[in-house]
Amino acid sequence: MKTRQARNPDLNTKLQTKTWFEFQPDAYRHFSLARKVLLSHYSGDNHGYINMAQRPEYRFNKAGDGYVAITGSIKYSTVRFYGFPKKNVLKRFVGSHWVSGNIVEFKIEDEESTIVLDEFLSDPFHEIKYFNQNKNIIIDCDELLGIEGVLKNNKIDEEILNEVLREVWCRTHAHTKFRKELLARWNNKCALTGIKTQELLVASHIKPWAKSQEKEDERWEQTCVDNGLILVSPIDKLFDLGFLAFDDNGAVLFHDDDWSERYLSDDVLGAFGLRRDDKRKIGGGTSKLNQRLKNFLAYHRKEVFNFYD
Repeated sequence: MKTRQARNPDLNTKLQTKTWFEFQPDAYRHFSLARKVLLSHYSGDNHGYINMAQRPEYRFNKAGDGYVAITGSIKYSTVRFYGFPKKNVLKRFVGSHWVSGNIVEFKIEDEESTIVLDEFLSDPFHEIKYFNQNKNIIIDCDELLGIEGVLKNNKIDEEILNEVLREVWCRTHAHTKFRKELLARWNNKCALTGIKTQELLVASHIKPWAKSQEKEDERWEQTCVDNGLILVSPIDKLFDLGFLAFDDNGAVLFHDDDWSERYLSDDVLGAFGLRRDDKRKIGGGTSKLNQRLKNFLAYHRKEVFNFYD
C-alpha cells in the first residue's frame, strides 16, 4: 500500500513557485506577510500547501465547511475565505471585504494591511474551525500570581523575577488587547519617530509594569491605554531605562549634565537618530494628551527619569 506523503507548505519546495517569486520579490514579501498572519492564528496540523498554476497559491484545506487560500500577484496578495456565510461576517467587514458567493477577501500589500486581517481573525465572531487562536500559548492573568509565588520560593532575584513576569504577561489576552488599543491610538506607528514597521513596535508602559504589579488596587494600570505608548524598539528601551522622557506637552526630554547616570553623549544620541535639541513630540504634536496620560508621564519623569517637576 502506497503511503501518502504530508503536503509540504515550504514556499521553496516547488520549483515553479520559487522561480516565480525570484522574479517578483515584492510579491514574495506581501505573500509572506499574509501567510504569517494566518499561521499565527492557525492551531491545526494540516496547515497548508502550495499550488502553482499561473500564480502561487497557499491553501489551508480545512476551515469550517470551506477553505482559506492566499493567491499571489505582483501588486498584492489576496487572502480569501471560501464558504464563509455572510451572516457570520461582522457588518464593518461586509462593506469592504465581502465578495458574492460566500467569500471574504483581504488584499495584503504591506504591514498596515495585515492589521485588518489580524483583527478579522482575532474577533470571536469570526472564529473558524482550525483557525482559532492557539490556546496553549495564552496565559490567564491570574496565573501570574502562581508563577510569581514559585519564583519567590526559589529566591529568584527581584529584578529577574519582574522581567520574567513581564515576559509571561506578554502572552496574555490582556496584553494583546493593550497592544491593539495602543496601536489604534497612535495610528499603528511609533508615537515619536513615526516608524510603521510592526515587528519593531513595542507596546510600552509609561509607569513600569512591575510597579503596578506590587499593589492589587493599582493593577488596572497594567492594561490602561493611558499608561502606554507605541515606541520603536530602541526608543522603547531608552524610555524604559529612563534615558529619555516626555513633558506634559509630549516633547522629548534628555538629561543635560554629565553627572547623570543616564546622560547620553551627542554621538550616542545620534546613533539612535536623536538630537539633544530635538523638538519632536509624541504624536507629532497633534495629539492632545489627556490628564491621566499626563499623570503617568509625570510619574515616569519623577520615578524613572528622576526629574522633579
